[in-house]
Amino acid sequence: MKFDPQCGSNGLTYANLCELEKAHCKNAMVGLAHAGRCQRSKKCPSICTADYSPVCGSNGHTYSNLCRLTVARCNQGSSSTLHAVHYGHCTESNGSSHLNRIVTVCPEACEAKYSPLCASNGKTYSNKCYFEVDSCRNNSITIVHHGECNQNEMSCSRPCTREYWPICASNGITYANKCLFRIANCYANGLLSIVSYGQC
Repeated sequence: MKFDPQCGSNGLTYANLCELEKAHCKNAMVGLAHAGRCQRSKKCPSICTADYSPVCGSNGHTYSNLCRLTVARCNQGSSSTLHAVHYGHCTESNGSSHLNRIVTVCPEACEAKYSPLCASNGKTYSNKCYFEVDSCRNNSITIVHHGECNQNEMSCSRPCTREYWPICASNGITYANKCLFRIANCYANGLLSIVSYGQC
């Protein structure tokens, strides 16, 4: 076995590419960071983006994104075995904590029944199934009301980031960020207000 150190994306140094590939087979989140030994910096990074793209850590904790998991691992020191298990939230099953891979299956076919829904992207969907197909791929889309969207609602639509900075609105709904709150407020003709920052 040839010693040709490779740094894995989990911060561990592997003896060679073959060993790294074995680790990848056990955990698809592990990849090649760079050739050579992993370098441990004396100071851990402290700034991460606010993107909300949850990652389940090997400790059963859900981190808001991969950067935050990496910072946690760095803060635990060089002996840390913390690594990403999968994207998505960690789950609990049967009262005992263990990790399950979250798999979302999007609907593939919908019936032709016409029961229109207006969604937060300003689009009218023929029925709930067609809405679920799009919202499965983009979970920031929500149902605004039953029926077709009107012209005003189409002008409310705008793209939003997936940052998670929750806002509790006067309608009792928690919006993931200010952009999504503004869209909802537009649909409500400006009648909503921010009650607090954080979940309702």
